[in-house]
Parts: sequence; C-alpha cells; structure tokens
Amino acid sequence: MTATTRSLRLMADAADGLRQRSLWARGIRARLVRHAEGRLHVLDVPGVGDLPPVMFLHGLGSCAADEVRTILALRRLCRHVYAADLPAHGRSSPPADGRVTSGLSHLVAGLRAVTDEPVVLVGNSLGGFASVRLAHAAPERVAGLFLLAPGGAPLTVAEMAEVLRAFHGAGQTETLDFLDRTFIKPLWYRQVAALLIRGRAARPALSRAVAGADVDDLLLPEELSGLRIPVRVLWGELERLLPAHGHDFFAAHLPPGSVEVAPGIGHAPQHQNLRYTLGRLETFLRALPTPV
Repeated sequence: MTATTRSLRLMADAADGLRQRSLWARGIRARLVRHAEGRLHVLDVPGVGDLPPVMFLHGLGSCAADEVRTILALRRLCRHVYAADLPAHGRSSPPADGRVTSGLSHLVAGLRAVTDEPVVLVGNSLGGFASVRLAHAAPERVAGLFLLAPGGAPLTVAEMAEVLRAFHGAGQTETLDFLDRTFIKPLWYRQVAALLIRGRAARPALSRAVAGADVDDLLLPEELSGLRIPVRVLWGELERLLPAHGHDFFAAHLPPGSVEVAPGIGHAPQHQNLRYTLGRLETFLRALPTPV
C-alpha cells in the first residue's frame, strides 16, 4: 500500500466516523446485526407517516449514512425506515465469497432481525440489484421493489470494467469522471467527494469485493419475470454511468409500465431530484395491496 493510498483510507475512515456520530446526534439508531457469516450494519429510524416501512439500499462505494437526507424525508412518509450498509461497505462485513455481487445471507439476516413486517425495498444502483436478489431470497419479507437506476442488467466484460473503473485504484481524474457521470450536474464539493470515494475503494474489503466482480453474477431475465410483487423502476433520462440497454432489460422482463424514465435525472434520482423521487415513491406505496 502506498503512502497516498494509506492517507486516503485514513481520511475516509475519519470522515465516515464523523458522519456516523452526526447520525447519532440526530437520534438515528444504528444496529449491528451479527449472524453466522458476518455482520450487517443497519440504520433504524421510526417514522411519523402512515405508509408501509421501507429499507433503503445504497449504491457501490456509498453507505447508508450517505443517504441521510433521503432517510429523513422518508421518515415523514413511512411508519419506519431502515437503511443498510451493503456487504463490504460501511460497517458491514464482506460477503463470504468476497464478491461485490453477493452477500445475500447478510441482507436476509439483517432484514429478518430488524422487523417482522414486510418492507418495500428502495434500492439505488448496486442496491437495486441487491433488492431484486433479496426479494427472491426472502419473499415473505418484501412487499415491493422501488428501484432507482438499478444495476444488475447483463454487461460485457468491457462494460463492467468501465462501470467499476473508479474502484480499481483510479486516480482523481477517473474518480471525478465517475462522479460527473453519476450526478450529471457537477457537485460543488466534487474534489473532496472523489477523495472520499478513493479512500473507501482502498479499504481491503471493498477492494477485494470489486476485484471479484464477474459478469456471470448479474441478473437473469427470469429473476425479473419471476417476481410476484409490485415493482417500479425509475431510470434517469440522463443516465450516463450504466449502458442504455440496462433500461431495455428491465422494461423487457417486468410487467408493462413498470419502468419509468425520470426527466432530467441521471444515475442517482434521490440526490438529483428528491421531491420528484419521493413523489413517485409515495404514489407507489399508496397503491400497494392492503395486507390480509
């Protein structure tokens, strides 16, 4: 490990530690669910709304704490909000096989530990991919899927390498490009955000998980067509991180009308237009069948 990489890791650890403490100051409880294969870190936020509980799953290189603005907004709509650090991210341990596309045992254990009531999974990017797999692994605990620019559609080896380029020891220029393709409008703090991503990518668990990614792990058509719960996909009109054929994959294998193109939005709808995203989610949640 180079001195630069070590410095970036220390910076990311310090920044994430401060963010975690800021959550505690806001009264957001953190739970560390331990099971036979590791641990899953989950933020647990009682809501004040009347809509069903949701669990938010973030994207690659992020963590639950990055979604605090979304979580606090969801708290006003829902009875309960959970947000998990995906395996190998944040305070969650890596999956047993070390691949960023797995870790279902962690997610299933976490979901079963935090609530007995079925939840709606709200997943962005890698979190959208994980949401589909989790719905199949624990169907009794998932009432619906609301997917924001979901990953998981088939990719060529070259396409996967391009998507993951910022997490393979990339420099500042490559990481800034990743951010700009994700958020469309350049972040005012993009230089600092790029350093944070580089520091997180240098952590051994995430580094190994990304290195183990394989195109054979991606979704199969029957995993979408086999879903028996309501599903809504928001695909950004200005998506630049994932190939456009990802939209076509979800549209082809989900019921007609399940995929909606979000105007003026790229790869992170909840960050680029939270009001629009929450409005579409509220409509989805209010239309869910009443549990019997």
